[in-house]
Amino acid sequence: MKIINNPSPPRKRIIKKKYDLILVGFLIGAIIGYIDRPTVPVVNKQLPFSIVITRGSTLTGTDLFLKGYAEKSFYRMIDGGLVGALFGLFVVIIITSTSDKKDTN
Repeated sequence: MKIINNPSPPRKRIIKKKYDLILVGFLIGAIIGYIDRPTVPVVNKQLPFSIVITRGSTLTGTDLFLKGYAEKSFYRMIDGGLVGALFGLFVVIIITSTSDKKDTN
């Protein structure tokens, strides 16, 4: 009895790499979105990560006027992540379409 090797395990590795590219794209986009967050005109500085990630929910007293900027910064970070994920998905589609063309030849 002869055992035939199944070629599907490398395919699973390729699929995992596809998801990794999308995740890396999301993370890079979120980092770029965080770096590109708006500055607060009164203080002329950007808000720290701990305030941005909570969308300003931890702010109290006179710091409450910063909540709008914290929300904008958070949404800009999420938007950057989504754009990065879409870019990663675009790269995955291109890679799979070129690898499929190579497999058919």
